[in-house]
Amino acid sequence: MILEGRFLAPPLEEPTRLTLCIRDGRVAGVSRGSSPSADVRLPDEWLVLPGIIDIHVHLRGLRLSYKEDELSGTLAAAAGGVTLVADMPNTQPRLDNTESIGLKLSALRRNSVVDYVVYAGVPRTPGEAERIASSGLVAGFKVYPEDLVEQGALEEVLYAAWRRNLLVVLHSEHPDMVKEGCKPGRRWECRPTTAEIEALRLISSVAPRGLRLHVTHASTPNLVLEAKSRGFTVDVTPHHILLDSRDEEKHGCIAKVNPPLRPPEQRERLIQLLISGDVDAVATDHAPHTVEEKMGSFDECPPGIPGVEHYTRLLLTLVSKGVMDLRDFIKLTSTGPARVLGIHGYGCVEPGCIASYTAVDLRREGRISGYETFSKAKLTPYEGMLYRGEPVATIVRGRLVYREGCVCIKPGWGLNAARLASRRGGRPPA
Repeated sequence: MILEGRFLAPPLEEPTRLTLCIRDGRVAGVSRGSSPSADVRLPDEWLVLPGIIDIHVHLRGLRLSYKEDELSGTLAAAAGGVTLVADMPNTQPRLDNTESIGLKLSALRRNSVVDYVVYAGVPRTPGEAERIASSGLVAGFKVYPEDLVEQGALEEVLYAAWRRNLLVVLHSEHPDMVKEGCKPGRRWECRPTTAEIEALRLISSVAPRGLRLHVTHASTPNLVLEAKSRGFTVDVTPHHILLDSRDEEKHGCIAKVNPPLRPPEQRERLIQLLISGDVDAVATDHAPHTVEEKMGSFDECPPGIPGVEHYTRLLLTLVSKGVMDLRDFIKLTSTGPARVLGIHGYGCVEPGCIASYTAVDLRREGRISGYETFSKAKLTPYEGMLYRGEPVATIVRGRLVYREGCVCIKPGWGLNAARLASRRGGRPPA
């Protein structure tokens, strides 16, 4: 395939019209200017950026397909300019054994239109963590709050991941320090910031030195700083930097999420850390539920905010407002997430680079509409929010997957990008 467009991607310092020859999903040759033989020619008003990676999504599927499935979720990702998603293991059945992981990967092979990786959950069966880690099927393990009190199972996962140089992703809330029962707008009191810090300190006390630990959806500035001081990577979500406890009070269940939305001053400090370079990535924690589930009582409705289709629009709006620049955007949505996952040469424009790109039109404006999405989750606290900047084309390993509202490829194009991640030969047994 020959792709022509105006690129801003490493190693370029400014937007440049390029023609790329792409072979087997990677850049094989680069020339400046236009080419009459281009298979795909993107307009000059569009800017082609490194492919966006969302390192935290819940595609549901399997027995939870009524909430979202591998097709609807990855169509939403492609429409949001996302070229690779990392899927979480709290499915039914849970992805805590090689059999259920195989079922999930089979569904993704049949249905995904973008690339993907999956995380495994913490197994309770002795020896299963090592079997999963050695399979080459997963990008790492996800540790939930309830896993922190299962010390034997937790330590087995940490050492299995350490030996294979796999990622461990932490939902940092200590289960003994959180509760429910707070009214809308005050849920942060039931799930205090100290619970986030204590969970990180607990896992740090048993983790082997050199473990690749990533703290996900940090909702407090103190957790970001604590993670970075310990040498770990960390991400924040769009909802924790754009919304706060007042939105939870206004929207109720639609804005209910774990960790909860915090008071406004916490959100403002998170934004400062975002642009100061202390945050490695922005991840959506796309968590779809049905309309009926989200219309229940606040105490009983499930937590979670869908966002993979709105992700790029929301962050480009921050660019348009001068909160961050395009280099911040590229770092937080592509090069940073790729580094967290251990994938090298993603979305750059040199020979050998993985040819996954997101084209955006920085001038396009609109309003977020939950019902005009590919996702099955239609209720969003971003409803009606004005945005400026829109993903207009999504290219995955050299194939045009999405362009201006139209899906351009059959399901099944995506591949398991876990094989692209660097293992550096693993580690010797402890």
